[in-house]
Amino acid sequence: MRRVPNHSLPRLIPANRVAGLLDTLPTARHKFVLALIAVRALRPKQISTLLLADLDRSTGRLQVRSSGDGRSDAVRVVHLDEHTLLLAKNMLAERHERWPMSSNPHLVLSAVSAMHPDASPVDYTMDWVADLTGLNATQLRRDRILDEAVETVDPVHLMRLFGLSPATAMTYVRTAHPDRFINDPRRHNVASCWCTPLFAQAGTGRHI
Repeated sequence: MRRVPNHSLPRLIPANRVAGLLDTLPTARHKFVLALIAVRALRPKQISTLLLADLDRSTGRLQVRSSGDGRSDAVRVVHLDEHTLLLAKNMLAERHERWPMSSNPHLVLSAVSAMHPDASPVDYTMDWVADLTGLNATQLRRDRILDEAVETVDPVHLMRLFGLSPATAMTYVRTAHPDRFINDPRRHNVASCWCTPLFAQAGTGRHI
């Protein structure tokens, strides 16, 4: 029987690059967080607000708050690949070994927050990413999204996969496929230059 591909899973960035970065990190917690940034393109602030209850390892699903500010805003489901799930398992085992009595409900902890449930779980700036890998979290996240955009001209795919706004998704598509767009003088002004898909000019009726 032919296996139907799971389109909810992302196309990974080069495995040797991710593996190389993971190998530089000292703990399972660091590796799991880096995977969430470099594979799932989560923002550090979103990671800092994740709760233990948000992770369902049996289904590979992670509930992520859109803004990452901890408020009752929109929640989207992120599907984790097998490798990221293994990293999550290792992180939870490490957490139990280091802080077996911790009652902090957050998924990712620090040595401080593990002992203080009311403390901020982790520093949402995550400066350690740049210190340990040479690339900051924003660079890794943007690179991951652009890597996916190279493989598609569909902004809706990027919106669903990474929780992007329509405008942001279009920016990545245009950056990845500049040859598919031309300047449209009808929408030109001093502040900005809008683009129109080439195939839209051909009268196909299709628009990104």
